[in-house]
Amino acid sequence: MTKRLLIVVAALLLVMMLVSAAAAQYRTDNRSPIGIRLAIFRPSDSTLRGIGSTWLGPMLDWNARFDRFDRPEVVVSVGWFGEDSNGEDASYFPLTASYIKRTGEAGTDNWYFGGGLGIYFVKYSRDFPFPQIDENTADLGFHVLGGREFGAWFGELRYDFGASAAGVDFDGFTLSVGTRLAF
Repeated sequence: MTKRLLIVVAALLLVMMLVSAAAAQYRTDNRSPIGIRLAIFRPSDSTLRGIGSTWLGPMLDWNARFDRFDRPEVVVSVGWFGEDSNGEDASYFPLTASYIKRTGEAGTDNWYFGGGLGIYFVKYSRDFPFPQIDENTADLGFHVLGGREFGAWFGELRYDFGASAAGVDFDGFTLSVGTRLAF
């Protein structure tokens, strides 16, 4: 787990360094095209929880559309989560587009909710017992979300539906903390 955490932190730092120079020419004080977050995925299927009950992973957001107050309202996200244990290996790669609706005025700490569609790339493999399983799929699905913004930072809870491989459902909760103004 410590090795995986170090890899996640190193990947986030590398992305921040590489993208910040390119994104600087497009950034204003109130708007950024890129956001980053650190997330914990909790699968609902008992087979996946046997591999690991909580999966830590990075997520990168592209703020595709903004409202009149320069707050992102359409966000395209990509993430990666994976675990392996005792001959079982699973990975989860969600590529989603979300619409966000806020409940408060601009400039305050806002609650928000939303949802969207996604393509979920999943892999599940098992070495034992017989028969061995190794399946990769790309499934269409949807998600619902809710969260709270604290200035440029936010906390979000999301539930994804629709991904499966080898009869194992990759539905589950994702709890994330991040910033929409990364650069």
